Amino acid sequence: MSHCILGGTFTYVHGGHESMLRECKRFGRITMGLTTDAYVKRHKIYPSFAYEKRLAGLNKALARHGLLSRTKIMKINDETGGADALSEPDSIIVSEETYGAAERINAARKKNRLPPLKIISVPLAYGEDLKKISCGAIYEKKTDLRGRLLKPVHIQAGTQNPTKLRGASLAL
Repeated sequence: MSHCILGGTFTYVHGGHESMLRECKRFGRITMGLTTDAYVKRHKIYPSFAYEKRLAGLNKALARHGLLSRTKIMKINDETGGADALSEPDSIIVSEETYGAAERINAARKKNRLPPLKIISVPLAYGEDLKKISCGAIYEKKTDLRGRLLKPVHIQAGTQNPTKLRGASLAL
């Protein structure tokens, strides 16, 4: 495997994205798709930054991982992002959540008489709140880039039983 592709919006390069970038280290060449502002406007439910700001953040993350010199970044405006027409890549890196998109890309590649990409699925990263780390939660200031809670969790017990309260206190 020498050339991988992946794509995203990268409003914030968070722990989940970092896992995908670590996976990229196995490849000699990387093609990265970054969604356009028009795509973000059509598909995202939370506000994002302008393309240029997201590009700058992505470039910093790529440099931090030692990937910048072997990465080509393309603008993408739809789900395939051109991956259905690129002949060079042999693998696609996705999260568990976007595995279906990789399958649809491979179906489109088949129609275009291109070989399927090997799908490398990276597990979702979870934060302290036991929810997947997401740009939405970061935007809402619930968690930071690593999934650490920015506000304390409030727990309410539905019992006065001292044994149950003591057990809950120890568990949390």
